[in-house]
Amino acid sequence: MNMLQKRKEGMVEKIIHQEDDKHANKYLRFDIYNEVYALEVLKIKEIINYREVTEVPNTSPYVSGVISLRGAIIPIINCRRCLNSHEIGAGHKKNIIILGYNGLIAGLPVSRVRDVIYINEDKFSTVPQFVGKGKMGFFKGIIEYRDKFIMVIKIEALLGNLKNKI
Repeated sequence: MNMLQKRKEGMVEKIIHQEDDKHANKYLRFDIYNEVYALEVLKIKEIINYREVTEVPNTSPYVSGVISLRGAIIPIINCRRCLNSHEIGAGHKKNIIILGYNGLIAGLPVSRVRDVIYINEDKFSTVPQFVGKGKMGFFKGIIEYRDKFIMVIKIEALLGNLKNKI
């Protein structure tokens, strides 16, 4: 049983959602440095412990390097450039979330994996203008959860952009 399966079973919370609500989806909540984000669980392949990333010359600025995972070369997303977030210091990187969409696989380094929550689609607010015009497309929206705001990443846009830049 991998880490994501354990988290799905043991730490699922319901946010503004009834058990029979067909509009709620599961999202993994995680930190990049001190910022909280969420990703749709269905597009996550697995969560692995952080490992050293090998820099590759002449790659996209959206890629910080690559790792080898069971013989496959996985590009690692540069969070600072893609999401306008803080760069995670080496000591703060704990996990890599392996994402998959439309045949492309990439890793997202994170400081902390929190839990899985249900979110109703109607609870999303639009991405605030201060995020920046070039970065707004990477986000599905923003939600308020326990008096804090969580930016929900649109994996399709993140990996689609990565594919176009590699």
